Amino acid sequence: MDIDLALFINAFALIISVSFTKGTPKVIDARGRAISRGVEDGIAFANFKAHKFSYLNISSLASDYVLKASECGTSCVNIPSCFSFNLAAFSDINGNILCELLPSDKYNNSEKFDSSQIFHHFSIGSLCISEPCQNNGTCISLYEKNSYSCLCANLFTGRNCQTEVDACASNPCLNNGSCTDRVNGFDCRCAVGFTGQLCQTDIDVCASDPCKNSGTCIDRNNGYDCVCAVGFFGPQCATGEYIYNSAIIGGNPSYLSQLLLYLQPNVGNNAQWVLCYRASTHGWESSTFHERCDGRPNTVTIVKVGDFVFGGYTDIPWEASRSSYSNTPNAFIYSLKDKEGLAPFKSITTAPSVAIFSRIDQGPSFGQGHDIHISNNANSNQNSHTHWYGSYYPLPSGIVKSDSNLAGTYKFTPDDYEVFYVNGS
Repeated sequence: MDIDLALFINAFALIISVSFTKGTPKVIDARGRAISRGVEDGIAFANFKAHKFSYLNISSLASDYVLKASECGTSCVNIPSCFSFNLAAFSDINGNILCELLPSDKYNNSEKFDSSQIFHHFSIGSLCISEPCQNNGTCISLYEKNSYSCLCANLFTGRNCQTEVDACASNPCLNNGSCTDRVNGFDCRCAVGFTGQLCQTDIDVCASDPCKNSGTCIDRNNGYDCVCAVGFFGPQCATGEYIYNSAIIGGNPSYLSQLLLYLQPNVGNNAQWVLCYRASTHGWESSTFHERCDGRPNTVTIVKVGDFVFGGYTDIPWEASRSSYSNTPNAFIYSLKDKEGLAPFKSITTAPSVAIFSRIDQGPSFGQGHDIHISNNANSNQNSHTHWYGSYYPLPSGIVKSDSNLAGTYKFTPDDYEVFYVNGS
């Protein structure tokens, strides 16, 4: 490095001035002066700060070779739009030094200001050199006013970006989320059912299948609802009305175990019997029975008339729309307590084509004729009846009167009847 260049770089501050009246440029020692750029008494001047082995990589206004470093500064002062320059750190073999005049400075282009092994950079002196803008604010030099302005980052304000804005004042958290102000930002605590930085995303809570026992999940803004399958209830359909809770046989372990023994060959030992209909709970209209139980395979009907308990099983569904008999070889009727004091018994159909009968205005009916028939609104009439015809369900041995054995009389008014189905079948 030549002596002129070294002296130029090592000076703490220099004013490069150009006299418009005399036309002779000169370099003036400006140490102690605060002003960075201006015109006074016809002389333009600028206070340059040296940044050794640095380079501002922006498009230049002009570039040329100079013999002295001060000539590069003089050229920049002479052009109002020039605010800095890059100067080669070393002269070439002819003693020339490359000078690049630039239209901006390192304070406004900090991302393009890099270290260099072959250049020095000179920017007009600025109060921005002390980095007055806090919290990642950007300093903008106001050269003619020997001042600066701070462009503050988001959530900060003030002369030096020193004051944090209350980030929660604008209620940024959506969908009833609660906002907590933090340094450099805020946090959102989302209401149930929402997520995201601003609680903007509605969580599909139904994706986790929270509703048990075939319940249907309905996603809501603040959670979900479960529409339970017949026989289940509770917020997640976790509670069921099982056969051991039967209003007719639930309190009689002997009846319960005997009926489950009859059902075991058809559904196994682990079947979960769930209530789909109870006349005393859901109403005595046969249409309600069909609405709740139709389409469900593997149902068992339990009927109570006074002290007598009987009913029937079918593996095929009840279907009110059919209005006809349905074929199955697996249906049976049974008695747990009869009028004649016989032991419990079970009778499997021998006429599969007429095993059960479905119609909207009739309750459960077994056999042609029928061996067991529950009428519409059965609690208010005596249109229900039982009769062992023997041709559709074999007559158990020991029965004396086939028309009154099950219910005590041929026609009867039931105290209650229930229908259970196998969950998941």
